[in-house]
Amino acid sequence: MFFRSVSNNIKSLTVLALLLLVFPCYAISEQSTKSIYEKNDYDFWEKETYYDNKSTDYNDNKPDSEYKSYHDKSWSDHYREKSWSDYVKKARVHFRKRLREFFQYLRRIRDALKDPNTDWDDFDWSWEPDEDDSTGDDTADDDSTGDDTAEDDSTGDDTLDDDSNSDDIENDDSAGDDTAEDDSTDDDTLDDSSTGDNPLMQSVSVSNQPVGFLGENVVLDIAYSTSNDNNQLSGLGVRVHFDSSVLTFNSVSEVIQQDIIVSGEGPASDNEDFDNNPQTDSYISFGWASLFNNWPNTILPASLAKMTFGVSGAINLESSGITQINFTSITTTAGYQFNSESYELELKETDASWDFDGNGDADALTDGLIMMRYSFGLRGQTMANGIISNDSLMSAAQIEERMSYSMKIADIDDDGKVDALTDGLLLLRHLFAIDDESFSTGVLGHSASRKTKHALKHHLNKYMPKKSRRVDN
Repeated sequence: MFFRSVSNNIKSLTVLALLLLVFPCYAISEQSTKSIYEKNDYDFWEKETYYDNKSTDYNDNKPDSEYKSYHDKSWSDHYREKSWSDYVKKARVHFRKRLREFFQYLRRIRDALKDPNTDWDDFDWSWEPDEDDSTGDDTADDDSTGDDTAEDDSTGDDTLDDDSNSDDIENDDSAGDDTAEDDSTDDDTLDDSSTGDNPLMQSVSVSNQPVGFLGENVVLDIAYSTSNDNNQLSGLGVRVHFDSSVLTFNSVSEVIQQDIIVSGEGPASDNEDFDNNPQTDSYISFGWASLFNNWPNTILPASLAKMTFGVSGAINLESSGITQINFTSITTTAGYQFNSESYELELKETDASWDFDGNGDADALTDGLIMMRYSFGLRGQTMANGIISNDSLMSAAQIEERMSYSMKIADIDDDGKVDALTDGLLLLRHLFAIDDESFSTGVLGHSASRKTKHALKHHLNKYMPKKSRRVDN
C-alpha cells in the first residue's frame, strides 16, 4: 500500500521534505548565534583582535576613520552577519544535497511502479541519505572565496531542476497511478463498494456436481463465499428454490451452526415468486445473524449446508431432462450485495439394479451371493467364481465394476453403510421370496432409517430388473 501513497501524494511528500529540511537548518543558525550573544563579554571584539583575525586588509598605519564603518555597528552585528552567511551557505548545500537524494528515491519508486515485472515482495523501500557532508563543506568553503551569488544561483538552478523533476515525477506518475489503480483489482480487501464499479458480494452456489437419478436421493452441497474473502460479517438470509413436482425435500445436515437463526425451514410455497421462475414453486429458508459481526468465522469458501432431496421416479425425461435450483436473498450484510449461481440439476434414469451379472434377471444363488461376497470384501475372480449365471456374458472384472456402481442402492436398510449381515441378507431373503415377519428379523442396522417391511420391500422392488419385479407387500 505504501507505493500507492507515494504515487498519489507526491506533491505532499515534497512539501513535507522541504519543511523537515529547512526548519532544522534555520534553527541551527539561530541557536548558534544566540548562544554567543547571550554572553555579555565582548573582550573578543576588541578592534585589534577583530582586525588581526578577521580583516586581511587591516593596516596599523591607517587611521581609524577608514574603519569607521565597523565602529558604526556593534561588533555583535558584524558577527551576526558573518555567522548567518556561513550557516545559510552550509544549509543550502546540505538541503540541496538531501533534496536531490529525495527526488532520486522518488524516481526509483516511480520507475518501479511503471515496471509490470517489479517484485514488490523484494523491493528495497529503504532510503539512506549519504551522511558524508564533505562535498557540502567544500562547496560551502568555495562560497566564501567566490562569488556567492553565482554559486548560489548555480546551486539554485540545480534546485530548480530538481523541482522541475519533481513536477515531472508528479506528471509522469499518472501512469504509475494507473498501475496502482490496476493493482487494486488484485487487492480484494479494498472497499470498492463506494465506487459502485466492483461492489462487495456475498455469494451462494451449489459446489458439488450432483446428478438426480429418478427414484433416488440427491445431495446438494450449498457453498458460501464473499468477493473480498471477509469471514467476519453480520450474517446472511437466503432461500433455496426448487420444483416440488420433481424434488421432495427430505432433510438438511452439516449446517454452519454459528449464529444460526433459521436452519432449513420449509418447504414454503413461493407465492410471491421471489426468484422470478414460476417452475420453482417452493423454497427452504436459512438465516444467520451475528451479534458481534464475526460470521461465519471460518475459511472461505465454506459449506453452508447439505440438502437432501428425493427425485421423483415419474419424470418424463423426453420432455425435461433438468430441473432448476435457484437462490434469493432474504437479507445481506450492510454494504454487500447478493450474488448467486443457479444450478441445473440433470435428471437421469438409473441403470442400477440387483442384476449384477447382467443376464436380465435377479437370482438369489447368483446375484444375491455376488453381493454377499462383495460385501465381505472379495473381488475379481474370487468374488464371481462358480456363481455367475450360465447365460451371463460378463467377465468377473465387469461384474465387479457393475457391483461397485450398484453400491449407491445397496444400503437397503439406509443406515449409512453396506453390510453383508444386514443389507446382504435382506437382498437374499427378498430374492428367496421370504415375505413373512422373518424377512427383517435380526438383520436391521442399529441406525436403520428403513425399518418397516413395506419400506424395505419398496426399495428392493424399485431396482429389480423388469422380469423379476415383484409387487410390494
